[in-house]
Amino acid sequence: MRRSPFVIVATFAALIVIGLALATVAPELGTMVAVAGIVLLAAYLLTVFRVAWSGDQKRAWNPGSLYREHRDEQAAKRK
Repeated sequence: MRRSPFVIVATFAALIVIGLALATVAPELGTMVAVAGIVLLAAYLLTVFRVAWSGDQKRAWNPGSLYREHRDEQAAKRK
């Protein structure tokens, strides 16, 4: 089952908020929960960035690659 990215980010954000609220009552436990939420959120966002970078996003940073791709597509259409 694939989860929506919004649900994942909202879950980690809720974990951070719960940890901060819990820190007022039990500082050690609340801090651990908040830090765990921050670490999990950062790991998820890093994973999303790496997946995007390995796909089509990396191609746009290669100088001239989009131009060459467009030129090749136009040449294929003319044949």
